Amino acid sequence: MGNKNNRFSDLTNFKRNEKSRYIPVAVQREVSTRHFFECAWDSTPITHQHHIFEYAQGGLHTPENLILLCPNCHDQVHKGEIPIDELIKRKSTHMRGDRFPGLLLTNTENHLIRIGGSSFLNVQDALIVLDEPMISLRIENGRLFLSVRFYNKKGDLIFWMSRNRYWAPSSFRILTSRPGEIRIIDRADTDHYLRIWENGKSICITGNSYFKGIPIKIDERKIAIGPEGEANIIVGGGVINRPFGIVVHALNGFRH
Repeated sequence: MGNKNNRFSDLTNFKRNEKSRYIPVAVQREVSTRHFFECAWDSTPITHQHHIFEYAQGGLHTPENLILLCPNCHDQVHKGEIPIDELIKRKSTHMRGDRFPGLLLTNTENHLIRIGGSSFLNVQDALIVLDEPMISLRIENGRLFLSVRFYNKKGDLIFWMSRNRYWAPSSFRILTSRPGEIRIIDRADTDHYLRIWENGKSICITGNSYFKGIPIKIDERKIAIGPEGEANIIVGGGVINRPFGIVVHALNGFRH
């Protein structure tokens, strides 16, 4: 926990006078008002107060160390499915209703994923870019759970899905939202686009994203990673029963 103590030193005090886990009413009210009485992560209007740095590890009952989360997001933070660094960003960037939440409902028999013409079956991390999983999948009790992260040109997270729950910015336009399909596009920059849908016995993913300034374009035939004219093109192929599928180490190198 040494690294966390350094990163969050301003949010902790191991010699604190606070002996109760109860958050003072005035602090609760300030945190709720700051986050517009909605989840700071996905804008759901049912909330819990969450210590960014855990109370048991020295986290304080302060507005700086508290954030509003819905029950689902609260649970996913404790499971490590929502990055702490991103929560800290939301303390200063959260605006009322700036994200819309959703849930992708899929057929429990659809365990095959198709990304850019490549197929993945029983592969935990289908696409990894510079050590970060961009598209991951898990099968639990016969049901497929999908996790996806898309970023814009500036490096901001603009689409997050974990275990089929997702949010997208309110600035995006929903082209399709129905059981088995989500299709969205950025009104301000149509280069940011994502579609996830069921197609027969498989689930397909296409879209345009970036990672640390690297363009990632996925259509139904290929994945192109890198600037136009210099991109690595990945066409077709299949991966079965492996921990990873496509791993991109640099603009000019990947493992498949």
